[in-house]
Amino acid sequence: MTSSSPEAAPLLARDVMKTPVVTVTPDTTLVELERCLLRERIGGAPVVAGGKLVGMVSRSDLVRVLSLEQSMAEVQHGAFARQAQEGQRRSLAEIGQQVGERMQVLTVQHAMTEVRARVAPDAPVREVAALMTKHSIHRVLVVSGEQLLGVVSRIDLVRLIADGRLREV
Repeated sequence: MTSSSPEAAPLLARDVMKTPVVTVTPDTTLVELERCLLRERIGGAPVVAGGKLVGMVSRSDLVRVLSLEQSMAEVQHGAFARQAQEGQRRSLAEIGQQVGERMQVLTVQHAMTEVRARVAPDAPVREVAALMTKHSIHRVLVVSGEQLLGVVSRIDLVRLIADGRLREV
């Protein structure tokens, strides 16, 4: 007589999600956002307003906004340089200061994107990974209705593989 071991139940989003979820509001400044991401050692956060999930923001979004601001400042600098008389040109330090000042007033609302993927707590981890791949994202939100319960990131999935908890079924 051969005995077969019972199949292990697949891991679910609720088994691997991180809680509590660090969130930000649309009016959080980008400087405050960067400090939060560094302090919490995370790459992004859900954006919540009035208790409702309204978007996502990540370090990549910060880089995108900073790059756009720098490009706009450089265009302005070029226009001023062409029009200015000698000795009246704005220095690159002034351009840098302009970008820095602008970053102080820009908020998460200027950088956030729509939530591209969310799953129920009982979604298999395989589904979470498939959504990350399909949408080229680094995190999937775990929700029940409109309530944000947790977040699963790519590093969480890598950790599962490294720990031997996630294998081909």
